Amino acid sequence: MPLRDRIAHAIQVLAAALLIAAVGIMTVQVTLRTLFSAPMSWVEEVARYFFVWAVYLGSIVAVTRDTHIRVLVAVEPFGAVGKRISDALSWLVNVFCFGFLAYWGTDLAWKYRGSEFYTLPGVPQIIFYLSVPVSMTIMLAFLVLPGRRHGPAQVEELPPGL
Repeated sequence: MPLRDRIAHAIQVLAAALLIAAVGIMTVQVTLRTLFSAPMSWVEEVARYFFVWAVYLGSIVAVTRDTHIRVLVAVEPFGAVGKRISDALSWLVNVFCFGFLAYWGTDLAWKYRGSEFYTLPGVPQIIFYLSVPVSMTIMLAFLVLPGRRHGPAQVEELPPGL
């Protein structure tokens, strides 16, 4: 398995683990609050940050599989030429947006480097804010480095009338 695929797989496993952990701790929180009237103060905050990281890491997985949402209705009538133009334009827009978000996400993370979580004193908030620049930088790398899959994932066509 190429390095690119191993990295993508590791990111996918990490995103899934964060999502499972967030759901797990929220389930414990609801149980403690409902049955025992003893909620934990840190769970909502930590679960929120786990979800944020899971979403951004999941976006990396979508980039590696070339499965982000796209509107093919506007491209298909123009055939192969339209598809190539659409893919090139999509690549340029993605590179610009990911670069923009990586830059400004880094700026925001740097501004909050000294802040701490509200319910977890001593834990820096930069852990949360780094989700944007880290994920955007990885997505940029997957876009510009060799080995990128071209074209959208194969989608089954629906039979006429559906």
